[in-house]
Amino acid sequence: MVESPTKVGRVHFAPLNVPLQRRLQTFAAFYYSFMTFFFPLLNIFLPFYIVFYTSYWWVLAIYAIFYIYDYQTPKRGGRPNRFLQEMTLHKWFAEYFPIQLVKTAEVKPNHNYLFGYHPHGVISIGALTSFGTAAAGVSEKFPKLKFRLATLGGNFFLPVRREYLIAFGLIDCGRESLEHVLSNEEKGQAVVLVI
Repeated sequence: MVESPTKVGRVHFAPLNVPLQRRLQTFAAFYYSFMTFFFPLLNIFLPFYIVFYTSYWWVLAIYAIFYIYDYQTPKRGGRPNRFLQEMTLHKWFAEYFPIQLVKTAEVKPNHNYLFGYHPHGVISIGALTSFGTAAAGVSEKFPKLKFRLATLGGNFFLPVRREYLIAFGLIDCGRESLEHVLSNEEKGQAVVLVI
């Protein structure tokens, strides 16, 4: 039995006997909120701070060289990182709401596919959880398909966030990027476009 929340002034605190699983799910929701709203702001202001207030400008110079060299990656299929995609943290986040992926039809792996995801929502976090991570079981439901989630090219301009999105398998939603993935001779490619 969960006790009622403690109230201090106008702030309500969660009771101490909330189950550990629910606390982990809440932590995951906090993590996603941070990565969605505060991390981009940090990405905008941190480079200016580093250049003008520290002596580590050379780190940004090295990253700038890497960025120029690696500029086309979001248009060339990205580079998904299975370790990041399969972290338990994403499973906790999916359980928090709960987010579920329901398979309604068989999909043959000898073709490439373009899926439409709807509704878009504010930040398409359901699409990221379902197709950018293993939280909703996409790899079990569609074992022979390699999913890429397509997003706006502007999301790849912020320095560190760019690497984070690429590691989730996100790609640019432009025509060049979609054609590159879908015209791949290796069949079983699937692009999810949030419409």
